[in-house]
Amino acid sequence: MPTIEEIQSKIITIPDRPPIMKARDLAEFYEVRTEQIGQAVLRNSNRFPADFAFRLTRQEATSQNVMSVPQGGGHLPLVFTEAGAMALSGVLKTRRAAEVSVLVHRAFVALARSRAVPAQAAESTIEVPLSEYIGLLKARIGVLEAQTAPRPRRPAPLPLTVEEVALIRRLRREGLTYSAIGRQVGRSGSTVSMVARDVTPEVRHG
Repeated sequence: MPTIEEIQSKIITIPDRPPIMKARDLAEFYEVRTEQIGQAVLRNSNRFPADFAFRLTRQEATSQNVMSVPQGGGHLPLVFTEAGAMALSGVLKTRRAAEVSVLVHRAFVALARSRAVPAQAAESTIEVPLSEYIGLLKARIGVLEAQTAPRPRRPAPLPLTVEEVALIRRLRREGLTYSAIGRQVGRSGSTVSMVARDVTPEVRHG
């Protein structure tokens, strides 16, 4: 299993772009072929909007010598943002990808902290067991899929953060209704239901 430091060393920063990772590096960490990643993106293009995955321009690809530029008309490098890397793990549907995606998320968070971003943008990662985190990740990917699906004349809401998903599931375990949770976190009841429908409210005695 790669370390957070190893993953963070593969995160690339380019002016006017969010932090990204190359498909080749994600393929190595997720233990799949680079070609499989390209095919997965093509087959599931609706899950990878432009802020999830994109190809760099030739100028970006050669900047700071971060990667080679193909000659003879080859494809420019395919890269993924943090959200794209997590969506990719859901498409690949392997335990290895699900487990490593947790470390990928933490590597991006560590990078944000190291750059001294505002406190609200670099909140501490909520520590949860691996099995619970994988559940959170699947729930978040499901919400992202629903929110990025084509909707005529209706802008999609901002994607849920991992922290929001964890809060919704915790409030549901405490017995709050979907509508009550929605009012508290500023989300619709249907979004809350999608995230927490597998959570059983705890029975409180006394």
